[in-house]
Amino acid sequence: MHSGPTGLPAVVVVGAGAAGIGAGLALARSGVPYIILEASSRVGGRAFTDCDSLGSLFDHGCHWFHSADRNPLCVLADRLGHAYAGRTRGVRPICVDGRWVDEPEREHINTMIFGMFDEIEAAAAREHDVAASEVIDFTGRFGPLRRHWIELLECRAPEEVSVLDAGRYCDTRLNYAVKDGYGRLIEKLSCSLAVRCDSPVTEIETTSKSVRVRGNFGEIECAAVILTASLGVLAAGAITLQPEPDQAFAAALDDVRLGTYEKTIVAFDRPVLAFPPDTQSFYCDIVDPSETDDLPLNFEIQPFGRPLAISHLAGGSLDRLFASAGERGLIDLTISKLVRAFGADIRRHIVGTVVTSWGRNPFIRGGYAIARPGRAKSRERLIAGDISDRVFLAGEACHPYWYATAHGAYLTGIDRAHRALSSIDWPVMPPDPLWLPPLAAAAGG
Repeated sequence: MHSGPTGLPAVVVVGAGAAGIGAGLALARSGVPYIILEASSRVGGRAFTDCDSLGSLFDHGCHWFHSADRNPLCVLADRLGHAYAGRTRGVRPICVDGRWVDEPEREHINTMIFGMFDEIEAAAAREHDVAASEVIDFTGRFGPLRRHWIELLECRAPEEVSVLDAGRYCDTRLNYAVKDGYGRLIEKLSCSLAVRCDSPVTEIETTSKSVRVRGNFGEIECAAVILTASLGVLAAGAITLQPEPDQAFAAALDDVRLGTYEKTIVAFDRPVLAFPPDTQSFYCDIVDPSETDDLPLNFEIQPFGRPLAISHLAGGSLDRLFASAGERGLIDLTISKLVRAFGADIRRHIVGTVVTSWGRNPFIRGGYAIARPGRAKSRERLIAGDISDRVFLAGEACHPYWYATAHGAYLTGIDRAHRALSSIDWPVMPPDPLWLPPLAAAAGG
């Protein structure tokens, strides 16, 4: 049985995001010697809950249990007593030109927005690997709002989105906000795992007998590696792979790219934002179609009663704003939209702002991945997951239909762990995405 060089882990997991933690749990369950090497000073990857910057908890990155009725992380949250919103979202308000629209107009706008995704699914069913901009009409009064929603859900401009790739996504339409923070949940799941932070990997070399992993920690020799670094990190060449992967893998890194997605968080000294009485959700859209070059924004308003407003901007709209005005421009846009919807008096209650920095984070380098038009089949190389017979790729970009999600990444980590175990002839049990170590399970109970 190949269990790695004496005294060293048999399996090294590179990255402690959702995929790395999923892999770590599966390896821990098997009893194989392993270690998780994390480049940053924390676990979670693109799941990061901030409890300090503004005095109220918020998630910099992933925040929803997508497809919650089929999401194993939602089940684990229940077991750990980790709170989320459930079915309490209510009606999402829409503010148009400074006016909260009534229910008939709201329904009309929502149908216009979300009908786009039926059009994308229909094009994907015909296997038309074309840009979303060739399928969706972005002209007219609410064209910018339609574009905004495409960019939020696909993380790139519609001209850069393959509808065939976008059509892979499986949405059960039950998406629950995580009240206690998605990042904190990943931390809870990692509590008994062997994780070494501040350990960026810079080289992975596969030899005839083992795999050598190198970084600021020196060199670790092992039998197999599960690589969960983001596609942004891999595409930038921050981790050297020896020997070089096949051409199909290199093409996939060019064809399936991370887009951009950032949030702006505005903190107030008290809850001062009030929706019309006929609405209950803490989500809303604020759009000003009468303004030239309007940039609509989607918001979370005082989520779970916290005195915060969180705006979302992604893709080409975000790229252009950053290029012209930088972080300050994003803050100014967010506050101006809030003033438009809630009145100028809210300015005097602002006590702080934060802009997330996924695109500038050297250990992430973007949001999540979508294939370019005409390149949807390249994702199949990532879904396959093997870089070599002992190095396996995991992460959100590798799930066949839950890309762009933490639970999709988590499930690929579990899958790659079992494949790594098979590659070293370690006894493999059937996968169990709901398994927790006794310590974690006891803490949850």
